[in-house]
Amino acid sequence: MFKELRDEFSWYLSTHFSSSDDDDTMDFETMLDQLTRKFLDDPNDPYIIMKENVKKEWLHFLLSSHIILRHPNDPFKFRLTDFRRN
Repeated sequence: MFKELRDEFSWYLSTHFSSSDDDDTMDFETMLDQLTRKFLDDPNDPYIIMKENVKKEWLHFLLSSHIILRHPNDPFKFRLTDFRRN
């Protein structure tokens, strides 16, 4: 069941968040994967650096949806929101 959900989610991301032809741009799925891995693997420092390799509209979407948070002192660092906290 998990594999089916993952496959469906991958399809959805590739359909609605297609990356450009630019090879330097990280695709949306990779960006979410990196945010999730960092959040789970290093809870004391869950931020990743995203500069020119990410589409600005994707960051805006995730920020405005409160899915990610910007570091208070570094505008290029982002982390996944911890939804487990109240």
